Amino acid sequence: MSGTFSTNSTDRKHLTGDVNLLDLIHLEDLQQLQDALAQFGCVKSVICDPDGHPLTEPSNDLSLCQMVRKSSAGAEDCLQNFQLLSEKIKTNQTSIIDTCAHLGILKAAVPIIIQGQHLANWWISQWCPEMADPTKLQQYALRIGIDPTQLLTEADICPRGTRREFERVLVWIESLAQQITQLGYKNLLLARDLSKMQGLEEELNRYKSELEKLVQDRLSEILNMNQRLKLEVLEREVTGEQMHRESKLLDAINQVLEQIFVDRSEHALAKTFVRVAQELTASPFGFMVEQQEVGGWRVVAEVRQGDDERVQAKSHIIKRFEMNSFWQELVDTGEAFATQAPQSRSPWQPLPKSYPDIKTLLAVPLPSEAGIAGFIGLANNPRGYAYIDQTDVQTLSRSFSKALRQARHEQAQHLSEKRLNLALDSAGEGLWDYLPKLEQIYYSPRWFEMLGYNTGELPYSFETWITLTHPEDLPILEGTFENVSKSVENAFQIEIRMLTEKGQWRWFQVRGRTVERDDEGAVLRMVGTLIDISKHKQVELALQKANEELLRLAALDDLTQIANRRRFDERLADEWRRARRDSSPLTVILCDIDYFKDYNDTYGHVKGDETLYAVAQAINGVLKRPMDLVARYGGEEFAMILPNTDLEGAARVAKKVKMAIGSLCIKHRASAVSEYITLSYGISSEIPNGDTSPKNLVEKSDKALYRAKGLGRNRIVQFDPEMSEIR
Repeated sequence: MSGTFSTNSTDRKHLTGDVNLLDLIHLEDLQQLQDALAQFGCVKSVICDPDGHPLTEPSNDLSLCQMVRKSSAGAEDCLQNFQLLSEKIKTNQTSIIDTCAHLGILKAAVPIIIQGQHLANWWISQWCPEMADPTKLQQYALRIGIDPTQLLTEADICPRGTRREFERVLVWIESLAQQITQLGYKNLLLARDLSKMQGLEEELNRYKSELEKLVQDRLSEILNMNQRLKLEVLEREVTGEQMHRESKLLDAINQVLEQIFVDRSEHALAKTFVRVAQELTASPFGFMVEQQEVGGWRVVAEVRQGDDERVQAKSHIIKRFEMNSFWQELVDTGEAFATQAPQSRSPWQPLPKSYPDIKTLLAVPLPSEAGIAGFIGLANNPRGYAYIDQTDVQTLSRSFSKALRQARHEQAQHLSEKRLNLALDSAGEGLWDYLPKLEQIYYSPRWFEMLGYNTGELPYSFETWITLTHPEDLPILEGTFENVSKSVENAFQIEIRMLTEKGQWRWFQVRGRTVERDDEGAVLRMVGTLIDISKHKQVELALQKANEELLRLAALDDLTQIANRRRFDERLADEWRRARRDSSPLTVILCDIDYFKDYNDTYGHVKGDETLYAVAQAINGVLKRPMDLVARYGGEEFAMILPNTDLEGAARVAKKVKMAIGSLCIKHRASAVSEYITLSYGISSEIPNGDTSPKNLVEKSDKALYRAKGLGRNRIVQFDPEMSEIR
């Protein structure tokens, strides 16, 4: 019989730290049990720790032993014999029976051992007459200095029994002690599990509170960010609306200017001016009045929305216009007039009988410096006319007036002198005029001025334009001119960068239109404008950069400055589709810091955050390929995506990461596996197909990581099918 008590493998995995016998059974219960068993078995009984110190008071102490211990020599003999047997039990860790031959006393001890830990010895003893020798007893009494007769008398009154009875009691005690101790041990495990569960519940509540606070903080941050985004979008919309309005104005000016090359008659130019002004201000009706040298004030152009060509042809007839005080004051003061809403009172009456009933009106006098006396009237926009309508028409009227004066002047000049530089200058545009077959091009003074050069300082050749164009935009410029020359398209608009005289790259909008083709459709002449749009481009690029930065921050973990969980999920889905298409392996490594909660409890959360950042950067430093990604997967857990990598290659990467973490030498005295920070790693790899998903790959890595922790942490474990039943 072994006489020992130990836990099985199922119980053993729950035990942590040292266990004391009194943790398993209360001292009072132990004492009562010992007293009852001693009385029932007619034996002396006591329970001691492994070094021989009593844990209970002796039960049924033998009077024979009490008399022997009254002698100093007898007490010394008892102590030495007790210590000798205790050491023997420590070594063998099994029950032992011994005798005091000179007294005829049997004694035995049952060791109580749990998970290799020696908790106590249960001692019993009994006087056995069949083993006693009166002669030896008397001799021993004389040797230790007590009365032999008295010692014999004490022996006669001692509880007695046979060796067989003693051994039967010993077996009984061994069995009972084992069962009672095992029951106490299970109760201890339950108590510890309950305590652990209570601790976990408290920790969970704490994490819940922290998470709720984090969610509130993050929500507040998102709301602030959302407000900033709304402001940026509003700013962008306002800027876009302004650019759209300016673009419409520039297009109107271009149409007026292009009319000079199509039909240089003053009536056609005035007609185009009224039409584009009408379109610019959304006016159903428009007209232009000019003072003639002979015949007074005349309507030189009018446009009605929806009129067909026949009606438009009749409107070419110049009509007399009756001036009243309203119109005369408009011309004399040079100040525009605009209604903000429909009006019942009409100070502009009378008008020609053929005109519609006018409820809203925008009237803009033509610039006096142009040498033309007159005005343009735009009517019946149901919303009325805003200040921007007035300023746009004034700008357009200046271009028209200067273009008209220039047209009149060019009638007596050579073709090379008939350029609309003054009109374009008023709109901030440069003019170019290109004759492809002759390889000749003309640049207006304003074209040179916008680039910082004096007029004619650079050669009048298309090569000059090519030389000044940014290398990245050169294919756009050359390709556009080539496409226009080969197609039936007559107009184009592009944006390119050009080098100024000061060495700066500025953005320009290039507009062009074919105005003359030969009988075979080949382009003979193209004209257009150059507009500086650098300011608008800067706003557009700034908004684009801000949007890119917001997207980058949305995919970045604030603490570790590596990819966050959201970016990991997106990237894994992309790489999964790519690997499935290419039939290539895709690997995921999950790892987390061993005993990190204990690290935070020991060193504080600030130090914990620093360690998370250091570990993240160390892992990121190992991944050299642009296609590889490391992300903070959650808490102290990190995830790596390794495209086109099998298990063998992933294991090499994991070993390099392990070495990199080790080289950090971050102290961790609360770790059970090392004095420094370590990580556990789980690896899984597969070639994707239609039967699996990225989620399965992550779950396999998670199972491998779980196995790495179960095997003692600080190790690398690859997934195998046997792990499918884990958790």
